[in-house]
Amino acid sequence: MNTSLQVEAVAVQYGHRHALSDVNITVPPGSVLAVTGASGSGKTTLLWVMAGLLAPTSGTVRLGGKDIQVREDAVTEGVHLIPQGNGLASVLTAHENVAVAMLAAGVDAAEATRRADAALDQLGVTAQAAQLAEELSGGQRQRVAIARGLALRAPVLLADEITSDLDVENRDLVLDLLRQEAKRGACVVFATNDTEAAATCDIVVHLADGRVEATPSG
Repeated sequence: MNTSLQVEAVAVQYGHRHALSDVNITVPPGSVLAVTGASGSGKTTLLWVMAGLLAPTSGTVRLGGKDIQVREDAVTEGVHLIPQGNGLASVLTAHENVAVAMLAAGVDAAEATRRADAALDQLGVTAQAAQLAEELSGGQRQRVAIARGLALRAPVLLADEITSDLDVENRDLVLDLLRQEAKRGACVVFATNDTEAAATCDIVVHLADGRVEATPSG
């Protein structure tokens, strides 16, 4: 199912503080949208709302006309978030972290193993496949988390500052892989402070104090 991800008049308020205010965004299938903005501008909050991890104070998130209200809705509709800080299980190996996510999504064991091997190879961490996540460097952990996201082949892939621990070569590799996900038909949303990375995306949404300040085309 290749359908647009729509954020409609979304607001998030904590007490008197507005983390997001009247945010409207459409992410067509087959496109990469970059969310930019200073630290504290609302980038992570927006991705969490898209992923069903945070309920908006008002407004809706829809995928193919279906509301994403809670995390279970997002999982059912195939929305995956690669979080800032990787979110790996430290006591599992790199390979297990990737494969277990697919098993939980209903992929059979043989296919999960094949996809995990392929994704780790794409990210250049095949040599670390049998190492525990806690034994990996920060950059290696980030690449394993990205491999997990790619292996799931989700209709919607959200990525929060995932290139921050990567060198230029691996950053460019990851951006190319996100582009390949879009070519597969996914809606890809990439939150970043990297202006060069954002410039490679189809659409750029800039947040300032929780509001959309500009949405120039890439």
